[in-house]
Amino acid sequence: MKITRYGDVPVPDVVKQAIDLRGRIHEGTHNVRKVQAQAAADRNGFTVGEAFRVWSEHLVQHRRPSVVTNALGKGGTPDAITDDTLKSGCVLMYFGDWLKKPLAAITETALRDRHAKITKGSGSATANRVMKSLRAAWSRAWALNKQLPANLLKGGEDARGWAWNDENEGGAVIDPQDLPGWWQKVHELPPVRRDRNLFALFTAARRDDVKQLRWEHVDLEHGDVHFPSPKGGPKKAYTIPVCTFLVDLLRKRKAENRIQFGDDGGWVFSTRNRTEGVTHLRQPAEYGYVDGKKVPVLPRPHVLRRTWITAAMR
Repeated sequence: MKITRYGDVPVPDVVKQAIDLRGRIHEGTHNVRKVQAQAAADRNGFTVGEAFRVWSEHLVQHRRPSVVTNALGKGGTPDAITDDTLKSGCVLMYFGDWLKKPLAAITETALRDRHAKITKGSGSATANRVMKSLRAAWSRAWALNKQLPANLLKGGEDARGWAWNDENEGGAVIDPQDLPGWWQKVHELPPVRRDRNLFALFTAARRDDVKQLRWEHVDLEHGDVHFPSPKGGPKKAYTIPVCTFLVDLLRKRKAENRIQFGDDGGWVFSTRNRTEGVTHLRQPAEYGYVDGKKVPVLPRPHVLRRTWITAAMR
């Protein structure tokens, strides 16, 4: 059995390796050790970035474009994670310093500390959401390679050693008696942001479906709006009728876009980006500064969705 090529290793070291190998051959353990060594190499070499890559490949395969865009940024691809060409997205923002770390090196303490750090910087709901993305990536990777360590993010608080945040927003809705105040604040926003909030309230559409709405999917003549790629992908596409108020709002929005942007790029709720030019609104939540700290000044988009659903069920 070949150990090495002549001249690559000093002869005394080769003799020691030969003696060790002879003993393992007699014990019948030489192949077992090779398999174990390869398993250890696979386990220690598989990185967090590779886990996110196989997870995002799964999302692409199952047509979850909005989740992919949120995770990898506009134009981001699964290969960009491991090629070091990822430019934006939650994966880079919250786990960029972990992407080259072996998954086996991530500990319960590191996970708890990262969750706490994201909570402090970006809020309770965001921390829960992005850590659950890592949990999904870890599970997807483990399903493909059982040599990887068990998913430390699975199970309850006892298994993890720490709990998910209580999300203050929970199932919050805007109380009907508070809607006049909300209406007044919304009409103090810039026109595009004002119309986006109104459209969200009157349709119960999801955040990304609203901000990425295109004119080609709006039928003003028949009063219909089509959502071609909602949560769940194209197979979940749907069309809804909209009220006269929204038809008028969309007609005015189209005319004002022409004045403000010239070419709005086909986006209903357009904005001008310093690097991309005219594109769709990136941040649908409304923030302001209170005592020098950036805080939400209006209910988040999903609150508007729940408000519509609650009103419709009464």
